[in-house]
Amino acid sequence: MVIAGAGPAGAATAIGLERAGALVQVIEQRGVEATRARSLFLRPQAREILSDLGVHTQGTDTTIASVENQLRGIVKERGIPIEYRQRVVGITEHDDHVSVHVQGGGGSAAVRTLEASMFVDATGGRLAATNVGAMERIPRGPSHVYVTAQYHDPGAFQRISGAFDRQTRELMCVFPTADGTGFITYLDLPPGLPLDEPAALARYDALAGKLNLGTPMSPPQAFDAQQHLARVATQGHVLKIGDSVGNADPYIGAGVAAALLDATTATRLLTADSATLAREGNDVIRAHRHLAMQAGAMLAARPVAMRTMHPGDFDGALQRADLQPSWVLELASQLLTSQRVG
Repeated sequence: MVIAGAGPAGAATAIGLERAGALVQVIEQRGVEATRARSLFLRPQAREILSDLGVHTQGTDTTIASVENQLRGIVKERGIPIEYRQRVVGITEHDDHVSVHVQGGGGSAAVRTLEASMFVDATGGRLAATNVGAMERIPRGPSHVYVTAQYHDPGAFQRISGAFDRQTRELMCVFPTADGTGFITYLDLPPGLPLDEPAALARYDALAGKLNLGTPMSPPQAFDAQQHLARVATQGHVLKIGDSVGNADPYIGAGVAAALLDATTATRLLTADSATLAREGNDVIRAHRHLAMQAGAMLAARPVAMRTMHPGDFDGALQRADLQPSWVLELASQLLTSQRVG
C-alpha cells in the first residue's frame, strides 16, 4: 500500500498498517524534519491514539512539528520505507490495483511508477488527482486566513494571550509551548478575505516587529483554513483521510484528533476485506461533517467572542504589553481538550 503524506494521518496509518502485517511505502513531499509551526489541542482520542503509537506528549497541548517528528521517528524505527522530497503527481486506476506516479527533484526528475493494492491520500487535500469527480473537495464556509510562526523564547509568555483590533478585526494571539521553551503566534485575519500570501506575510512581519517577537524558528507560514469536504472518502483503490477528506478550522481544535481517528479507521478498513472497505469506507466523512458544522458556529460567534479580548491598535502603537492573558482562549482550550470528537 502506498501512502502519500507523512503528517499525523499518513504516518499513523503507516504504523498501524505495518503493525497489522501490511507492506507500506510512504511518500512525503517535504523534508525529513517537520517544521510546521502550529499549536495543537489534544482531544482525549488524540492523546489515547498517540500514546498507543508511542508518541509522548506533555499535557493537553503540543505542536504539530513535535507530533510529526515523533511519528516519523517511529516509522523509521519500524523499518517502514519512507521517501522525502518526493511528490505524487498522479494515479491510474486499474481493475485490481492502482499505479501511483511519483516525481522528485522539484519537478525536474523523471516520473516513476509504483504499483499498489491501495493508495491512501493523506496530503491534506493538495493532490489534484483525487480531487476530481465524486472525490472532489467542496468548499464549506468562508475563507479564513491565518499566519503562524514559532519562537524560541523561554518564559516569554506564561499563559495564552492576545489582542484584538476592533477596527481591522484582526486577532494576534500567542500560545506558550508545553515544554516552556517558547511560544507560537497566530495572526487571525477576518473570515471572508481571500488568501493573499505576500500581503498576509508582510502584515504579520509588520506586527511582529512592533511586538518585538524576535526571530522565528522558521519562516512564518500563511494558510487558508477554509473548510472543504469531499463527497466520498473512498473510491476504487483510493482512500482519502485527514484534511484530504475534510479539514476543520483551527477554532475547533480537532484537526489532529480527526486525522488520527481517520488513521485508525483506515488501518481497520485496509486490513479487512474489500466488501468492508466499499461498505464502510465513507464513514470517514461523518466526523468531518460534524466538525464543519461546529466550525461554522464558531466562526459566526467570532465577532462577539473577540470583543472580550484586550483591545489593540494594530496600525498604531501596538506593543508586546498589549498581548494580555485571555480567559476566553483559556476556557476554550480547556473545553476543547476535554471533549471527544464525534
